[in-house]
Formats: sequence, C-alpha cells, structure tokens
Amino acid sequence: MRHHAIAIAILSGHLIVFLFLGLFINPHPDMLDHWVWSRYLSLSYYEHPPMVALAIRLMTVLIGNSEFALELAAQIYNISILALSYAVCYSFFGKRAAIFCLVLLESTPYYFLGSVFLHIDQPFLIFWLLNLYLLCRFHQTNSHVWLILLGITAGLGALSKYITILFYIGLFLHLLCYKELRHHLKNPWLYLAGCLSLLIFTPVLIWNFQNEWVSFRFQFKRGLSGSPLGENFIFFTLGHLFLFSLVWSWWGLYQLWNKRKIFAIGTQPESIILFISIVPLIFFSAMSLRGSIADPHWANVAYLGIMMLSGKILAHDWDAHHRNYIKRMVSGGVLLNIAILVIVFLYVQKPFIEIPQYQLRYYSAFEKQGLPQETIEKLRTLKRIAPLQKKEFLQRVETLLSAEELEKYENIILKIAQDPNFDLITPAIGWEQSTAELITLLKQANLYPIDYIISKEFQLSSAFSFYLPNQPLPHSLEKPERNQWSPVDDVRRSNSILVCKPHSCSRVLRRAEARFESNFTHLGEIKTLGNGRLIRQLEVYHLTPN
Repeated sequence: MRHHAIAIAILSGHLIVFLFLGLFINPHPDMLDHWVWSRYLSLSYYEHPPMVALAIRLMTVLIGNSEFALELAAQIYNISILALSYAVCYSFFGKRAAIFCLVLLESTPYYFLGSVFLHIDQPFLIFWLLNLYLLCRFHQTNSHVWLILLGITAGLGALSKYITILFYIGLFLHLLCYKELRHHLKNPWLYLAGCLSLLIFTPVLIWNFQNEWVSFRFQFKRGLSGSPLGENFIFFTLGHLFLFSLVWSWWGLYQLWNKRKIFAIGTQPESIILFISIVPLIFFSAMSLRGSIADPHWANVAYLGIMMLSGKILAHDWDAHHRNYIKRMVSGGVLLNIAILVIVFLYVQKPFIEIPQYQLRYYSAFEKQGLPQETIEKLRTLKRIAPLQKKEFLQRVETLLSAEELEKYENIILKIAQDPNFDLITPAIGWEQSTAELITLLKQANLYPIDYIISKEFQLSSAFSFYLPNQPLPHSLEKPERNQWSPVDDVRRSNSILVCKPHSCSRVLRRAEARFESNFTHLGEIKTLGNGRLIRQLEVYHLTPN
C-alpha cells in the first residue's frame, strides 16, 4: 500500500472536503428524483435504465434513508470512479502516470466539484472503466476469459445508461482501423460477449416492449430534433472544454494529436483507450448539431480516457526532464479548480454577485393577478428579452408603463418575472426551510399530512417528497409517462397538492385541472429567504378530491 500513499491521500482529502461541503448543500433535486425511483424498483424507467435506482436503493438500505446517506453514497461512488481510473492507468502506464491522471481528474470541475452530488452517470462510469480495463487485458493476452467478463460488465453498463452502445462502436472501429486486429472480427467469443450483454440488458427491452418502446422513442426524439443548426454544438463544445478544465481539456486534445505516434500499435492500451474515448466525443458533437439537448457532461467518458493518456504523456515528459514545465501546468490546473471551489462555497454562503434572473415568459399569470389587459399588452414587448438583472429589467419596464401603473404593479411584475432557481446553486439549498414553510401552510388548512404532491417539473415534487416526514408520492405534469407510482385516479381521490412557480402557475394550473378533471383551491405562498437572497418562491394549491 505504501506506493499508493499519494493516491490514498488525495482520495481521502476529496472525501473530507465534500462531506464538509455537504453540510451546506442539500442533495440536488435531480438526485432526489432518482431517489424516488429507488423507492419503486422497476425493470426500467421512462428516461433511463434501472441501475441508478438500484445503486441508490443499495446505499439507502446499507446507510439509511437520509440526506447524509445520499451525500455519503455520492462520495462512495465518486471516489470509486477516481480510484478505478487510477487503478486502470496504473496497471497499463505505471505509478507516475496514474498519479498524474488522478490529479488531472481532480483538477476538472466535473470530477471535482460535480462529485458533491449523486447522479445517474456514476454507476455507468464505473462499468465503463471496467469495460476499458477488460478490453485492454484481452488485447494483451488474447484470452477469451476477458471477453466474457467484458460481456458481463458491458451488459451492466447498458443497464446504467443506453450510451454503453458507444463502447461497442469504439471497439469495432478500433478493430477495423488496425489491420493486425481485423481477424478478431471473426472471433466468435466477441459476439458471444455481445449476446451476453444483450441478455443482461433484457429487462429494459421487456419493460419497453410493455410500454410501447417509450424510452427509445424519447431518446431518438431528443437526439435527432431540436435547436437551430450549430447552436447546441457551440454550447456543447465550449461547455465540455470548461467542464473538464480550461487548462487540461485543450491541452489533452492537443497532445493526443501531437503524440499520435504512440497510437501506432493496435494492441497497445494507448490505441484502445484513444478509440474507446474519442467515439463518444465525436458522436455527441455530431448529435449536438441538431439535437434538442447537448449537455456537456455527456463527454465524461471521453475525458476519462483523455486524462489517462495525458497522465502517460506527463509521466513520459517528466522522465524526459521537462519537470518545471509540468509543475507549472499541474499547479495551474489545481489552483484554478481550488479557486472555483472557493467561489462556489462563498456563493452558497452569501451571494456576492447578482445573476441575471428576471424575464417575462407567461403573461397569463398577470391576468390571475388582476392586471388590466392594456398593461399586459404593454409588457408583451418584453417576451423575447433575455434574462436581465433587476435594475436593468426595471429600466425596461419603466419605458413601457406609466408612473401610475409602475407604482401599482411593480411588485407583481417582479414576482412573476423572477426565477430564483436561475443559477446552479440555489436549487440545492434551503429545502429544510421550504419544507417547514409548506408544513405550516398545510397545517393552517388542516390538510397535513398529504398523500401526493404535484408539480410541472418532476424534480420539484421529488424534493418535497424527500423532505416531508411522511414522504408523499410525487406526480409530474411535464412527463406523465414517468408517473409509475402516482396514477391519475389515485391522485385525484387522495389528499393532494400542487406547487408551482409564480411566473408559470397559471399555465401549470390549467394543465393540472385538465389532467385531473377537478378544481384546485389556492392555499397560499411559500417564500424562502436566506443569506441575502430569495431562494425559493412557490404557490401552493389543493386538489379538490373526487
């Protein structure tokens, strides 16, 4: 263990830092949505395969069904990813390359800051790394045992995320591009491994067959239609360059080209890791040209490989006596990430800048607030204006309304225009306070405890589901296919509430009334404040049972 002491120290420090940070940040609503999945295990789910639900259920059974359990689980999975990356790199490139790889991963916002949350990619990344190791071992030994093990881990990876298919695509492209490896295309053990993966993936196929292939239709629709040509490509490219370090992302990609001679031999781990890693980056870059969503974090598996190869290059350059250059590069990457961490921590404590968050989108909300139609029409010219800071937004409004209108309706306009969850931090703080405010409101109406909580976004109702003591079931208006645990008839007959953001409440309310064929009664407002900011503002309605 002595020669791994540096890696153990880095990972131990990581654990301590993020368990401490967890004292100030709640589990993200996305995480809590997946926690709901873990309460109702299924062969699959609308958007994703079932592994994330199984992973969370395992941790809640072992550790407990609490906020600390989810935070500790996040660290267990994240440290497993980092440790496994270190181990794979160590096994093929040696100790120094592995240490560099670990430091580089810890120097990225994604693998460092992103580890504060438990998310759907963590089990997937673990199996992706195991796939990578087993494939490299196969090419080193030509033993079919490694292919059989690969079939198992790839199948488990497919149960984690559909894009495991990109691993197999990278595998076959690698075989095609190296003449000395093409004979493996006739290897029956390779296809046996593929069949084994498919067999493990069968539960997802069964569930989709039973549900009209809804998951696959959703993924194809999201990937092949959406934004204007090139718009998401720019967002995706700039996003992943930042998310995986402004220092190391461009440097690593440049070095892969600059040192391309090390990829000349197909059986070497370098060429295998390159092909397996670059395929997802090329695929998602291409899909971002027309896809409706192009999330930069989808490049995570690509950068696992890029960081391993960068670690090997840095180790080689270190031995070639370029040590001062390497020290400056590594120090710059680490210090940049520490600076980002400090800024985020300070922002969580007390905002020091105002992030633009005022924008008018839904004008029907003004009708519910009693604004005259003439005033609403004046405000419609702001519909396509990008989010603005409060001062700039009010300046725009002042040019449209009379002094009398402004004095009478300014507070209502600001309430409808403000979205306190515009930044990335606010959705993950203040949930205990918001839940306490909701409980107070429900007790005043003699409706506590409730059975179901409805919202437009599944994350909002899932968060309240987690923090309310009796953990009522959530129901999403946005994606009705996801409501496996809250059928419409059950919600309609039970003690149920609707929560919505002021700017979209009128539309959400109409959609809820249509779905449940019932009326809703306004109970009041939740307004959570803390550390000089508005954290959360929600309207609460009660569903009239029938």
